Amino acid sequence: MRKYIYLIRHGECLSNLDPHFSGPEDVLSDDGLKQAISVARRFKHISVDAMYHSGILRAQKTAEEIEKVTGIKPESKEFLKERRGVFSPDDVYGYVEDFEQLKARLAETKNFLEDLTSKHTIIVSHAIFLKALAAYFIHDDVLDEGLIRNFDNVLIMDNTGVSKLMFNDEKKKWRIMSWNDLTHLAE
Repeated sequence: MRKYIYLIRHGECLSNLDPHFSGPEDVLSDDGLKQAISVARRFKHISVDAMYHSGILRAQKTAEEIEKVTGIKPESKEFLKERRGVFSPDDVYGYVEDFEQLKARLAETKNFLEDLTSKHTIIVSHAIFLKALAAYFIHDDVLDEGLIRNFDNVLIMDNTGVSKLMFNDEKKKWRIMSWNDLTHLAE
């Protein structure tokens, strides 16, 4: 069976307008709410089976807008949270992890997604984590901090950017079908 995973960065939040790290209480800006409503419409004709978010307010609110269109209740998953350490030494919110902790969390996420029985799953999380996850899908056997930093520097992940991944259950192979699609914002 082929499974499709839609990685979505949360809508714009107030601190996205400022270069500092966002906290868990950061809310969507007015534009961020509009983005969340727009991205939700993308899934009107896709039979979404499951949806998960990081539990951080801006991701939760984005997922709730998608729920209004799909009828799928989003679940919070701790392993999808934004944390710092590998990318930034900021310890303002206590969300710091080292590379080995990040790699273990990426493995947990990958295993979770591979074990899902749903065909279409939405994940609403945060740019740095979603880019690290893409790096892990492609390079899990040789992943190091340098590769993750390279993915973070090269891949763009805009607010409500949709990245579609496909997992072939029989071949145990991941493919990135599209990255950071923002066509919903042009509507």
